[in-house]
Amino acid sequence: MNKEQLEIIINDCHSIIKRVGNDFNKLQGKKILITGSSGMLASYFLDTINVLNECYFKVPCKVIAMIHSPLLNYKRLEHLRNNPNIKFITQDISKSFDINEDVDYIIHAASKASPKYYLNDTLDTIYANLNGLKTILEYSTNNSVKSILYFSSGEIYGNPDEDNIPTSEVYEGKVLCTGPRACYTETKRFCETLLMNYVINYKIHAKIVRPWHVFGPGMKLNDGRVIADFISNGLNGEDIKILSSGLATRTFCYITDAHVGFWKLLFSNYDGEAFNIGNDNPEISVRELASLMCKLFGNNINYILKKQNDAEYLNNAPLRCCPNIDKAKKLLNYNPEEKLEEWLLKMIRWYQIGVKQYENN
Repeated sequence: MNKEQLEIIINDCHSIIKRVGNDFNKLQGKKILITGSSGMLASYFLDTINVLNECYFKVPCKVIAMIHSPLLNYKRLEHLRNNPNIKFITQDISKSFDINEDVDYIIHAASKASPKYYLNDTLDTIYANLNGLKTILEYSTNNSVKSILYFSSGEIYGNPDEDNIPTSEVYEGKVLCTGPRACYTETKRFCETLLMNYVINYKIHAKIVRPWHVFGPGMKLNDGRVIADFISNGLNGEDIKILSSGLATRTFCYITDAHVGFWKLLFSNYDGEAFNIGNDNPEISVRELASLMCKLFGNNINYILKKQNDAEYLNNAPLRCCPNIDKAKKLLNYNPEEKLEEWLLKMIRWYQIGVKQYENN
C-alpha cells in the first residue's frame, strides 16, 4: 500500500475517532484481541488503534491480531508489520486458540463474508463460524473480558417480505435452512443463539452486530460482491457487467460510518443484544448503482446485463436489503452520513492510485 492510499485510511480513522469520542479512552493501556484481522472490516480496527496510539494515547493499547495465513500474504497490513503494539498471530480460530494471556476486549470478525467464498466450501464455512465463536465464548468464561463484539450479518433476515422492509432487529427472518446460502446465514443465526445463551448462563459481556453492505478501501476486487465487481470493471476500462436483472435494491454503508457504530456498540452495556449497523438511505437498485459507477469513472463506459455463470450464487438472495437502524440511532447515537456518491468516488480513487496488488491479496 503506497503513501497516498495509507493517508486516505488514516484520515478515515481520524474521522472515526472524532465521531466516537471519549469512549476510546477505555482502550488506553488495555489489550484487545481481533480475529479475522486481514479482512476489510477488521483491518480498519487495527489502523484506528494504531492512530489512537500514535496521536491520542499516553499509554498504548496492545493488539493481538489473529490472521489465517502468514502476514507476508497481506499487503493491506504491510505498514503494521513491525508495529510494537500489534502482535500478529497466524492461527485458524476454528481449529486452535493458543492465546495464553488475558485480554480486555475481543472483536470476533473472522468469517467468510462473501458468497463467492462461502459457497465454495460450505462445510468449512459452517464449522469455522460455529467453532470460532464457541472458542471465543469459552475463553471469555475463564477470563475477565470487558466486552466482546461478535460479527453476525444482515443476511440473517433472509428475504424479508415488503411489510418488513426496512428490516428491524425484531424481525424473525425468512431463511431457507436447506438453501445454498444457509451454510452462512443459518450458522450466523445459530451463533447469535449460542452467544445469547453464554450471556445468560455465564454473565459474559457480549454484543451482536449485524453489518449491512459495508464497503471501503481494502475490499478485494475479486470479492464477488457488486461494488467490488463494478470497480474492477471500471478500473480495467470495461463496461460494467450486471450479473443479474439489476432490479434488486440495496443500501450501502461506507466503512467509517460502519466503524463508528461498531465501536459504540463494543463500548456499550447492551450485552446479549443485536444491532443493525449500516445505512438506511439511499436504497438503490443494482442498475442505478451501475449507472452511477459509469458516471464516476467518466471514461465513456456503459453497463451491460450478463448471465451469472454460477447458478447458485443468486439463488435465495434477497431482492431488497434495507436496514431499520432506529435502535442504533436511539441507543448508540449512531447517525450514518448519506454521501454514497462521495464515498464511492473515494474508494475508486484509493484503487486507482495503487490498484493491481490488491486483486488477489
